Amino acid sequence: MRMRLLTKIIAPAAIVGFGLLAYFWLQSQRTPPARVTEPPAPTVVQTIEFDPQPSDVEIRVWGTVTPHRVVTIKAQVAGRIVQKRDRLQAGRFVKAGELLLQIDPEPYELSSQAAAAEAARIGEDLKQLAIEESGNAALVEIATDELRLANKELTRDKGLFASKSTSEANLDQSERSALKARTALQLLETNRRLIPVRRQRLQVQLKSAALRQKEAELRLGWTDMTAPFDGVIATDTVEIHDFVQPGDRLLEVDEAAAVEVACDLTSDELYWLWDAARLDGKSPEHPLEIPPVDATVTYIVGGRSFEWPGRLSRYEGKGIDSTTRTAPCRVVVASQLGERGDGPPALIRGMHVEVTIRVQPQTRLWLVPAQALRPNGQVWTIANGRLRGREIQPVRVSANGTLIRADESNLQPGDQLVTSQLASAFDGMPIRAAEAEGEQP
Repeated sequence: MRMRLLTKIIAPAAIVGFGLLAYFWLQSQRTPPARVTEPPAPTVVQTIEFDPQPSDVEIRVWGTVTPHRVVTIKAQVAGRIVQKRDRLQAGRFVKAGELLLQIDPEPYELSSQAAAAEAARIGEDLKQLAIEESGNAALVEIATDELRLANKELTRDKGLFASKSTSEANLDQSERSALKARTALQLLETNRRLIPVRRQRLQVQLKSAALRQKEAELRLGWTDMTAPFDGVIATDTVEIHDFVQPGDRLLEVDEAAAVEVACDLTSDELYWLWDAARLDGKSPEHPLEIPPVDATVTYIVGGRSFEWPGRLSRYEGKGIDSTTRTAPCRVVVASQLGERGDGPPALIRGMHVEVTIRVQPQTRLWLVPAQALRPNGQVWTIANGRLRGREIQPVRVSANGTLIRADESNLQPGDQLVTSQLASAFDGMPIRAAEAEGEQP
């Protein structure tokens, strides 16, 4: 009974255990297939060939139009305003030499006439002196003869007096006659010597009168105030019948022929100007002056751009601004008038304009296209089918790309620059240029 029970329990267990052993043995005899890891397919990207050409530097700054010359007309003489040009008001155009204002000229005309009359009187005195000089010469000759005769008579009377042939009274009379003749001659000689002195004094008086007349005529000329050049009246402060004093400010005239644009350049922009000047030999006459280079002045209005040729002229003279760290400069536009058409007829004071300056620096620069630049300041290239990041040191950024120094760049002509945007890129990533027609990255 017990044996039967054991047989019923052990036999099924043995069968199951034998089956399991057989199963595991068979499993151990099977060789699993080798696992093959497929490499990821290279990412297809768009590229451009880096073909650097020497690039110029474009400087763009904003500025304000200011007059090239401003003349303040002030009164040089005192008087009442008796004449004023019609429509002479601020904003009106005037031509060079045109009479603008006149101060009452009558007092200065009278002064000129008085000085002229004084000069004429002195001229007549000189003529009279010349006549006196001629008459004095004749009188000297007569007085000389009289003295000779008086001396001769005195000598004869002395001889007679020695021989007791004449009286002492006669001798005294002869001596008095000789003395009178000598005195008369001496007076005439003295007068003759004084004539040059009197002439010189009259000539000095004549010169003084001429100077007074010239001064009066000069002041008379100052009563008329004319436009110094073609321009626009900026300020007008007087009217007819106003009384003005010397130094009073009357008008301010802005030159119409040319204007200037006041703008500010950074130290980096000045560096490229200096660098370009050394290359083309256009260095300024003095190191403290700015290189004179051509510029383009652009005024944008109504959605359109209108250009005027200009030239960078000078520093404004204030040096580097300590607040903005920029140098105030002036660009001269030789002709402020624009072409007749739908654009503005002229550049007007206060206009906000853009100044563009293009220079070719001595330092060789390469332009990296904008589409090849990464946000982190890198450039991606392809090297042996792998993505390689290149650091660049930009010297100037423009709308077309970034300028780099050729002598400090690790890029080489012929490098393939990646222009595609990659979501997850890393150095060494397998990539392939999209060369097949129609192939997209």
